Amino acid sequence: MWFNPLVKCLVQSRFHKLVSKYILVIGYRGRISGKWYETPVNYFQKGEMLLITSRRERKWWRNLRDGAPVTIWLRGKMIQAKAEALTSHTDVASNLQAYLQIVPKQAKYFQVALTEQGQPEPTSLWRAAQELVMIRVLLPVAENQDIGRT
Repeated sequence: MWFNPLVKCLVQSRFHKLVSKYILVIGYRGRISGKWYETPVNYFQKGEMLLITSRRERKWWRNLRDGAPVTIWLRGKMIQAKAEALTSHTDVASNLQAYLQIVPKQAKYFQVALTEQGQPEPTSLWRAAQELVMIRVLLPVAENQDIGRT
């Protein structure tokens, strides 16, 4: 996308606070090419892990299928971590539900209907899980305490 380089520069700059509440940059090595890639992504934090969504048809997340070391730029800090792509529809649905309970405004982005109580509607949640993968990034304990939440 044309704006990714701009967002990446912003996240990695001293002005990161403008976007770092919901956007980070993930750096990873291509499994076949060996080339280093950096991609800005939306995320949410669930305890000591970060969860990132991506559409299944995109290719970048495949480099993380069996787990891989990554570098993330999160809230102004560069952190070495491990990431793994979750592809099971059950795992994706469960984590997407947790995400939408925290940030229900994002439901429309994933085309998930909300009940009158503001909870994700199970049928549309399951449909969305068919089209998405989740990338789980485990934060090192010391880093998790240092970065805090903004």
